Amino acid sequence: MATDIYKPTLYQLTHLVQQADSAADFSHRFMFGGVGLYSRGAFFGILMAENEKVWLLLKLPLEGREPLNTGEPLPDSPVGKNYAPIPPSIAADDEQLIAWLQKSLAYSLDVAAGKKKKN
Repeated sequence: MATDIYKPTLYQLTHLVQQADSAADFSHRFMFGGVGLYSRGAFFGILMAENEKVWLLLKLPLEGREPLNTGEPLPDSPVGKNYAPIPPSIAADDEQLIAWLQKSLAYSLDVAAGKKKKN
């Protein structure tokens, strides 16, 4: 099954998102050949598979992404400039990944709260 490739990463993220934000209420939804990641109903990331590898893309503000520019090869993101691919060296380091998850969760919840105020 095509969704099996995502299972190990989803298992890892379930635990790391909880460490990043104990109130995260992490959930996911398979969509468009990938997986949408949610916290408290806010969309904060995407998993996509490319060449048998799973990539994590997190919703982050443009400013402050410089540490993600590690020089490692990254996939082209089909999802726009609001999502940054996480380099393999950061994805493999739980401590670093938790820090980026915290930034993404906070940013995504702020964006979602702003949209609700406008409606």
